[in-house]
Amino acid sequence: MRLLTHSNCKFRIVLSGTGRIYIMVTKFKNPQKIIKTLATSGPATKWKLKERTQLDYSRIHEVIKRLESGGFVKVLKTTRSEKGLTIKVYSLTFQGIVSYLDSYSLTEPSHVGKLNESTETFKERYFNEKNSYLKDLNELMNIVEKWGLISTHPIFAEIQWFLKYYPKEIIGSIILDLAKFVYSSLPHTSYSNFISQLRKEKAKLKREQKLIKELPKSLQKIQITSWFGDKSAPKSTDEIDFLKKVNFQIKQTDINLERMLEDRNNFLQNNFAELFFERIHVIQTKEKNPNKTLHNLAKDLYEKKMSGVSPLEWAINMFGVQHED
Repeated sequence: MRLLTHSNCKFRIVLSGTGRIYIMVTKFKNPQKIIKTLATSGPATKWKLKERTQLDYSRIHEVIKRLESGGFVKVLKTTRSEKGLTIKVYSLTFQGIVSYLDSYSLTEPSHVGKLNESTETFKERYFNEKNSYLKDLNELMNIVEKWGLISTHPIFAEIQWFLKYYPKEIIGSIILDLAKFVYSSLPHTSYSNFISQLRKEKAKLKREQKLIKELPKSLQKIQITSWFGDKSAPKSTDEIDFLKKVNFQIKQTDINLERMLEDRNNFLQNNFAELFFERIHVIQTKEKNPNKTLHNLAKDLYEKKMSGVSPLEWAINMFGVQHED
């Protein structure tokens, strides 16, 4: 077995005992390229992503598959081609958006001159750094506003409203700081642990499915006959279809995985919004600024928090001893 590398991925050339050669992709180095393309250019089909990234279609297919299973992208909608084929349009989830923002950087211009730097050189450098910073900041605001319209996340959707009352530099800094914080907390959420367990369970079921398919058809099903009393008494016959059973278990695992990924995505959105309000509260303006969308978001988050039961409250109710009169 020989390990080779490529600019986009690592793969192994495996020579089997029968002389066949297999290429095994072990790790993609640039899923962030797909995420960045979706973030900056918007939702796209696999073929559109191929055109935008100049990557092979097979690689696009594999990366999208991995990003979708990881909760970074989702199918936004399906359309039909001129030939009647189903085409999927992929979009970033909120998790995918914050993963992109986590990699986004804003470098503010330095107000300190360098050693032996002349005044004119400092002014020129500062001017260039400031222009670069403002360009990146404006690009960030455009991306956030775009995804506010696509994902309908209230904080992003109302970005232009925020910029009427708060400096753009502060809003940009808050968004990037929170994106990095929320994204870094992703592996430590209880959702991530459950998702990891479900993936292991699915992998186990897939192995069982493969073994069953390799069996002769006659062994993929068995019949169990039960007699009541002697053999002349009424009997019941049950059939166990092992392949059907494992297929059903895989389907249920997929449903649970999809639900858990959606719940984690909602958790990240709510956590981001709550932390955003905390930051804005610190720099609150002197007068009231009515906004129905943000009011409803804050009210919804507050009600969910107040109606939730803390682990200690749950434990008290769960393990409480009932006293007899």
